[in-house]
Amino acid sequence: AYEQALKNKEVLEKSISIPRRSRVKRVAQGKDTVLVFGKKGSNAIFAQSMGEDTPEIVSTEVALPYFAANPEEKGIAVDADFTNIFNVAKTKLFAKHELPNIQGRRAEAIKVLKVISQERPLAKDYCGDIVSIIKTLDDISEGTLKDIAQIKLQDIEKAFVTLMEIVPEVYIRNIQNRAQKAESEHELLLFAEQLS
Repeated sequence: AYEQALKNKEVLEKSISIPRRSRVKRVAQGKDTVLVFGKKGSNAIFAQSMGEDTPEIVSTEVALPYFAANPEEKGIAVDADFTNIFNVAKTKLFAKHELPNIQGRRAEAIKVLKVISQERPLAKDYCGDIVSIIKTLDDISEGTLKDIAQIKLQDIEKAFVTLMEIVPEVYIRNIQNRAQKAESEHELLLFAEQLS
């Protein structure tokens, strides 16, 4: 559809001439919803809100069909509650995901890391980095958490060597670099649409 639209110069010129922040509601869609589209870095993100429902992040496959429109389709003024729904959906669009509670494997892995850190002072920063990743980024896989939690602590030197095999320093740096890059990526709100 996009490739076809690019070939239709009249439609392309009309769409480009639409003023920024224009607010139009499309009808005959069969479902009351507000869709918000944005980008963070190179990632496309869609948030959808169905009236008073809490907005949720939806896949591209779910969102894109809503944007298909016939050239003959007529728009109407947005509803009075559009701004409120839009603002809630926009907030959801770039919100950080909720971190899981520190329990189960996460808690068990952190206990092992703290023991190694206390018993082997030179490992304090290394173990602290892993604990921070578990607590603030939730970027250690369940399998790795299980392996950490199962480390035997009778011989701390052996336990530390095992930990270094499970979570190499390069793995920690890669996670930290990826998180720093994601945090610094520019957020851009591109498009919002109200449908009914």
